[in-house]
Amino acid sequence: MNPTYYSEEWLLQSPDRVPPHRDSEISDGRNAAFERLFPCESELNEVRSEYGRFATCEGYSGQLHVKQGRYISSPQTWWANHGSHAPRLAKLADR
Repeated sequence: MNPTYYSEEWLLQSPDRVPPHRDSEISDGRNAAFERLFPCESELNEVRSEYGRFATCEGYSGQLHVKQGRYISSPQTWWANHGSHAPRLAKLADR
């Protein structure tokens, strides 16, 4: 999961770009992967909540330095710095 593709800077580089959570094909694939990787319903619900906060910049993910880091940091660095706020997603990002 690459934070760059959710950054305002990357999205503004082309008028055709949309964040991954607004692309139905990508969303269908992500949801299928979540269901396969998290067969326990409570964990699936938690990873969906984490993803929702990550994708929409809610809570911690909405802090300015966190949002700016999506574009200026490598994905590995971004997750190392901020992954504790979405541990299930961070674990997936390490794969």
